[in-house]
Amino acid sequence: MNPLPVQRASQLSSTGPQTQWLVEELWTEQAVGILGGEPKCCKSFLALDVAVSVASGAPCLHRELAQTGGGVALPG
Repeated sequence: MNPLPVQRASQLSSTGPQTQWLVEELWTEQAVGILGGEPKCCKSFLALDVAVSVASGAPCLHRELAQTGGGVALPG
């Protein structure tokens, strides 16, 4: 029987994983989320703005993209 692995707290890394942003400080890479709010508060326009920015590589809400663009899927 093997004992459970043990590591001293002083041996643990002091830095966590770096956050990978798709849109800087707005949406993380490979994130799944929900845009919610009151009716008629422009949720659809925000979703389209993010999608067009990611697809074209243009800034989104004055925030730079971490990449030069990427694929986007929108429901029909």
